[in-house]
Amino acid sequence: MQIPLWDAAKAKFDKVDIWINNAGIGHPETQIWAFTRDQINEVISTNLIGAIYGSVIALKGMREQGFGGIYNMEGLGSSGPIIRGLALYGTSKSALSYFTKSIAKETQGTSILVGGLRPVETVTPWLAKKVLTNSKNGVNIIWLTRFKVLRRFLTAPFHKRKIFD
Repeated sequence: MQIPLWDAAKAKFDKVDIWINNAGIGHPETQIWAFTRDQINEVISTNLIGAIYGSVIALKGMREQGFGGIYNMEGLGSSGPIIRGLALYGTSKSALSYFTKSIAKETQGTSILVGGLRPVETVTPWLAKKVLTNSKNGVNIIWLTRFKVLRRFLTAPFHKRKIFD
């Protein structure tokens, strides 16, 4: 099986320390019965099957080189909330979360780390630092935890934030 992206990264850098599956496609709030077969296939193929293929490629390469870290970009649905009209997207991300936890369990005891990322765009540098310093298999790196949401809500009357320039 030919693996051009892995092979190209390996040729350029000699090793692949971290692999992030970041393909994703969303959709507007739509009732599930309004989707066509092609739309369903596009969302599920991109958000779930794409990450599975990427993970399989990375796992094979990392097992061969003896180490590495794989992270799957999760999203709405991976932490439990259910939003009306986002059944398809949320299902794909919920399944991705399950897949990520499963391969973390399968790689337990090896030198390959697996985890999920739940990003907010403005915290990318924070996420990158966490990924680069992570040494725990099965971790979910989450910026906006429930505690942070509650703290921000409770302290909002006392802090003025500049949201727009």
